[in-house]
Amino acid sequence: MLQYEQCSCRLRIRERNRAGEIFLHQGRLVHAAYGSHTPRQAALEILVWDPIDVVLDPLPDLPAPSLQESLDYLLLEAARLQDERPSTPLSLPIGSSTGRLSSAKWLLPLNILRSAEELLHGVMELPGVSVAAILDRERRLLVAFKQRVTYPAQGLADRVSELFLAMDALLAGMGNATAPTVEDLLVTTTSEILMLRPLRNSPGFVLLTVFDRSVSILGLARTQLAKLAENFHPGPSSSSERS
Repeated sequence: MLQYEQCSCRLRIRERNRAGEIFLHQGRLVHAAYGSHTPRQAALEILVWDPIDVVLDPLPDLPAPSLQESLDYLLLEAARLQDERPSTPLSLPIGSSTGRLSSAKWLLPLNILRSAEELLHGVMELPGVSVAAILDRERRLLVAFKQRVTYPAQGLADRVSELFLAMDALLAGMGNATAPTVEDLLVTTTSEILMLRPLRNSPGFVLLTVFDRSVSILGLARTQLAKLAENFHPGPSSSSERS
């Protein structure tokens, strides 16, 4: 997590038609900006968004910190305030033992975020790809997401996690002495192919890709995705990411 890696950076975060910024200095949340909100109000809003795009930039020069409370405290306070809104489901920070996990993907280590963005950049260049996403199915977290068409990203990680749980139960019930390895799951419609591929170098992570059937060749697409997926192997964070 960025706070534990003591990272200093600015995160430009976009969710649907709104955007905000989070500023971290040595892992500590020091400022937030969103519209006309105060820094504290901005932080409480942004921390419970389900972002579709997060960009990490070097930390610009800032005046004295405008936020004194810890990131953990603000996450819990944001979740509490969101829970008080009748039309909005509860969103808790990563590590909470109950409730739905937060989609605050900027809390993941930088090496994972960067590797995910690089992988999706390559996937989106394949013929016919309209949507690509990387999900952490164990923590039910949308890590990275790119699209050329409108696609329902809200709750996507939850749906994928439930699908794999059902698949695991199905395979376990087949009575095999050794559990078979799932290479990918395919759903085909008259116009699209949806492919879910577990990333073998990083257990628990899944690559979701949606293809246009009129453009893509399934066999070739599977081979190309397998080759690209081999590059998703986030190692330990480097010391340069801690400054």
